[in-house]
Amino acid sequence: MKKFLLVFVGLLFTFYLASCESKASLKLFIWGEYIDEDIVADFEDAYNVNVDIIIFESNEIAVTQIKDASFDIVVPSDYAIEELAVGNYLETIDWDKLPDFTKEDLSVDYLNLLTQIEDFQILDYAVPYYWGNVGIIYNKEVVSQEEVESSGWDILTRQDLRVMFYDISRDAMMISMRAVYGPTISINDATDAQLAAGEAWLENAIGNNTRFLTTEIYDVFLKPNPTIDVAHAFSGEAIYLLPENDHLGWYVPHQGTNV
Repeated sequence: MKKFLLVFVGLLFTFYLASCESKASLKLFIWGEYIDEDIVADFEDAYNVNVDIIIFESNEIAVTQIKDASFDIVVPSDYAIEELAVGNYLETIDWDKLPDFTKEDLSVDYLNLLTQIEDFQILDYAVPYYWGNVGIIYNKEVVSQEEVESSGWDILTRQDLRVMFYDISRDAMMISMRAVYGPTISINDATDAQLAAGEAWLENAIGNNTRFLTTEIYDVFLKPNPTIDVAHAFSGEAIYLLPENDHLGWYVPHQGTNV
């Protein structure tokens, strides 16, 4: 099955919240820096509800906590949603109760991606929040655009650079196998030998200057002089960070990526 790094939110429908006479509490389990605080405040005022935001730092942590606790809205990535749905931890979405947003409002590119997924209908359990791809954020004061473009994912193996990997095993294996094989293999159906080659690439890449972070990427790159030179990152972060720091560049490696 082909999987894509999409970001979703499951909904507790607001018609129920609006009907409550007493002030209800809505527990939102979400990545850091993912939602405008003004939107949350406006929602609280409009529906007379308290929004309790709980932050998680990885899909793996989120899945574990969702299985052990109760939340109203959760915002993990697509593969985590599949795991939770198969385990019967999610309610299904009733799209008829979303009059202001329908499946027809989704982008054509996104809907085309879904046609490649045969054995799991993710729109039964989730409403897309946003989606993008995985690439490299780099400090242009330290490494040139030409270096990043010629090296692709292999720039992350440079021992003379301060390198950041997202602390997400799925992305790490994608990067390593794309670095080794390029676009010639399906990373969704990798063989044991291909996985072993990817693991070997990762072991070679990790050095004394390698850091594994998640939401701390904002703190790292919002500084005038970033403490990381090159980082594996999500395009949603690049869209936010690049306008805030002129020293930064973004590149999606030629060997291929996750969507």
